Amino acid sequence: MSFDIPTLFLVIAMTSFVLGGALALVGFRQDKVLMIWASALIMHGVVYSLFLLRGRISDILSIIVANVLISLLFNMFLLGLAHFYRLRLPVVWLWAFPVVTALCYIVYLDNINVRIALGGLVSCIQDAYGLWLIARNQGGTRGRGQFIVMSGFVIILFVLLARVLAIGSGYIETPSIFSETQVQQLSFLGVILALLMLSSGLILMVQERLAADLFASRELLAEQNAALRRYSQELEEANGKLELLSNTDPLTGLHNRRYFDTQLAIEGARAKRHHHSFAVIMIDIDHFKKFNDRYGHPAGDACLVKVAAALQAGVRHSGDVLARLGGEELDSSLIKNAR
Repeated sequence: MSFDIPTLFLVIAMTSFVLGGALALVGFRQDKVLMIWASALIMHGVVYSLFLLRGRISDILSIIVANVLISLLFNMFLLGLAHFYRLRLPVVWLWAFPVVTALCYIVYLDNINVRIALGGLVSCIQDAYGLWLIARNQGGTRGRGQFIVMSGFVIILFVLLARVLAIGSGYIETPSIFSETQVQQLSFLGVILALLMLSSGLILMVQERLAADLFASRELLAEQNAALRRYSQELEEANGKLELLSNTDPLTGLHNRRYFDTQLAIEGARAKRHHHSFAVIMIDIDHFKKFNDRYGHPAGDACLVKVAAALQAGVRHSGDVLARLGGEELDSSLIKNAR
């Protein structure tokens, strides 16, 4: 089966433009990586348009500029991968490829076999570098998109090596880019297949990265919500302890005067509202000052603690409040609702 080379060039150019436009629409103002790869595909369409016009435009455009653009679009694929993997590529090293390509095609402009072989070797190095980038960062990404892209790069590498080896070994002579040799035809069919795999794989890689980032964000959000609930619970417990401390006499462990005054107001309002009565018992320790003076303050504190414990043991109802009102004596009060 024989394929018309100009027709293949037209198919490749149109496929590149369509796929590049599709990537640009998907990534417009949303994903810089897709926009870089879309530009590379559109540039690939320009290259094959220049090839298609060989003989009708100057050789500078159709040969030198077209092949330098091939080197540049490889660089754009590499830059897209670098952005995707959040890497920094050596800019000087990347620019060396287009410069070397330009020199090869300028020096050997009249020798198609040599310039194809040299230009193919430069493209092989760029293609292999792209494969190495994906393979090196394979553990940091998930999904099948990277394997589809690697397959596309492998096809391109195989096509380039096949052309270089065929020309270098003298297996084929290429008098023109439109020569309908079997190697030429298979090479350009391989380019079409590689374009389809690269574009689909690149979109899938970005989608899988977004899905992985979304999953990680959800996990992080769940962890943050759990931590927030723990902090809220701890804060609530701390506030409860703080409130308890603020309402507790540190020596006796009974409620303090502040709590007593608050509860007295509450019970008074409740009794007034429901027409109930309640009792307040004021307890004072006789001769406590003399006890304190004779035995000292530590003994006086111990006495207060024991009296408080005895009073606490006498509380029988949950609504009763026992508090120390303060001062040198133990002024304790029992508020008891009278139902």
